[in-house]
Amino acid sequence: MSVKRAAIGLFATVAGLLMLAAACQPEPTPTPIPTLAPPAATPAVASPTTAPATPTPVSPGPTTAAATPTVAPTPAPAVKTGTLELRVTDAPPEGVTKVVVTAGKIEAQRSGSEGETGWVTIVESPPTFDLVSVEGFEEVLGSNPLPEGSYGQVRLSINKVVVTVKGEDKEAEVPSDKLRVIGTIQVAANKTTAVTLDFDADQSVVLAGPRVQFKPVVKLLVEAPADKPSPLKRPKAGATLTVPLRQVGGSGQSGTATLTEYGRKTEVVIDVKAGPTGVRQPSHIHDTDCTLPPRVIYPLSNVVDGKATTLVNASLATLQSKKFAICVHKSPQEVTIYVSEGEIPQTASLAVQATITDYLFPSLTVSVGTTVTWTNQHVTHTFTAGQNGQWDGKGWNSPEVAPGKSFGFTFATKGTFSYTCRIHPSLNATVTVTESGTAPAMSEPTPTPSSGGGSSY
Repeated sequence: MSVKRAAIGLFATVAGLLMLAAACQPEPTPTPIPTLAPPAATPAVASPTTAPATPTPVSPGPTTAAATPTVAPTPAPAVKTGTLELRVTDAPPEGVTKVVVTAGKIEAQRSGSEGETGWVTIVESPPTFDLVSVEGFEEVLGSNPLPEGSYGQVRLSINKVVVTVKGEDKEAEVPSDKLRVIGTIQVAANKTTAVTLDFDADQSVVLAGPRVQFKPVVKLLVEAPADKPSPLKRPKAGATLTVPLRQVGGSGQSGTATLTEYGRKTEVVIDVKAGPTGVRQPSHIHDTDCTLPPRVIYPLSNVVDGKATTLVNASLATLQSKKFAICVHKSPQEVTIYVSEGEIPQTASLAVQATITDYLFPSLTVSVGTTVTWTNQHVTHTFTAGQNGQWDGKGWNSPEVAPGKSFGFTFATKGTFSYTCRIHPSLNATVTVTESGTAPAMSEPTPTPSSGGGSSY
């Protein structure tokens, strides 16, 4: 409520009280009329006479008073808006390598509203996010201009949660498809308020035998409105790559995408010439260029006013390991129309094959970005990050690999990684990943293109 509206409201209230008070005054006592003697006879035609004024009894009721000035109605002020930016971060549970949440609409409710009133949309279609991948990070789910004022809670629709436990994907039971988080959020005109959904996945993921339940434990971390939101929480940055984005179809929306590596993740910052003000423009990383019917491999945040930031759960080496393209679409309603695109340059593929023919695992030294494929020509084994038959809870973990089958894994970061077999705990070896790498330290190495599956580490 504006100051003007508050003053008018107060004035109306006081006037009402005054009118109520006037109506409740005690009834006035009438003035008695004096008794007059009978008048003397007069001619038929009366002539004016002067007589004393006769007091008129006062009857209760409204009295005539000075006219009250009319107060002109105050026009409603124009609605001012500020931006609410929604982020997500997490502390992961032990033994769980992924908690992938597919969410629907994210909304905020005006303070003082009840039930289904007062809800406004923050993010219409947020990107799928992995609570494990945002450990130590903050990822932007989206932002939207909201009317200035106070908001009391955030509501998130949860469509699906897939939890990876010891290398196995399990769809979690979700007791409620609506997550409500209480907190006080202030949105100020022409300012940005950063709000972080801080999940505690260690408490949210419940392992009950073969069943997995997702009972989210989350709190709101709310910043004060500011001209610019605080920088996203990030660990030490690694390599950086700039991808030129060219305009498509005369859109004029050319610019760049800056890819910065943070361990096993990559931050993608899109900066192109702004499209229509406030319009959300979907963006993705596709598995082809943008001229072919593509598949979305990594969804990115919507581009709004030419800018978007997304933390992708893939290393920079992975994003350069095959043909990927960054594409920006015109709008959610015209998603088949591209306005900007650019291909991520590929690096030369690196592959090493290790053949297992005995109770002996080889130790390897490879370059960053190398895919190691273990081909099993022996009894059934697993190839598991860890030691003495125990998975370390964070690295790769193959299923049981039967004789004649293979398993592949891409090493995207430097370091020395131990691996073992869950079936034969005495089998232990290491993979050392360097910037340049050397020949594998194994008998009769056979560097051939990888044919196995797997992911990056």
